[in-house]
Amino acid sequence: MIQNDLLTKVAVLPQVLDPASCARAIALAQRFPATEGRVGSSDVESSKIRRSQIWTFEPGPETDFIFAPLRTALKHINDQGYRFEVNGFGPGCQIARYSDKDLGHYDWHIDLGTGRFSQRKISLSVQLSAADTYQGGELEFHLSGLDKTKMRQQGTLIAFPSFHEHRVTPVTRGERFSLVAWVHGPPYR
Repeated sequence: MIQNDLLTKVAVLPQVLDPASCARAIALAQRFPATEGRVGSSDVESSKIRRSQIWTFEPGPETDFIFAPLRTALKHINDQGYRFEVNGFGPGCQIARYSDKDLGHYDWHIDLGTGRFSQRKISLSVQLSAADTYQGGELEFHLSGLDKTKMRQQGTLIAFPSFHEHRVTPVTRGERFSLVAWVHGPPYR
């Protein structure tokens, strides 16, 4: 029997996006109106669980500066670690803004679910904001040993299985921007 001891690990890869690409991603998003972040497969708004503004987008020529480095990192992470059967990025990639004005946060949750969320295999989060521009807003997991300072660095990619519970703590100063995407694949067997 083949074992996979990396199945539940969180991968942290620094500088997947450079600061100029992070700023470009935020500017690209802000050309359009934001919507309130929602929770669950029925898209019910719930400010007790999630308080953020989001912009959704899909992979394409205008966003290749984001997705090309993510594809390269994802191939390494999946080939060397998770070894999931994947088909590529799923729909509904987001740039999220968590602001101190409303204690922006996202309480404990998983990204895998029913319906359109059932094909999510790997969740990706890229820190778009410089670490010194906000306080709070920590991406946390029910794990110990993760270097939170490294995870906060601008351009860092955090990847994890979509069944991994995680949260974003309330932002208490400034704004935290992150890019989130999900890699889809056939159902688990």
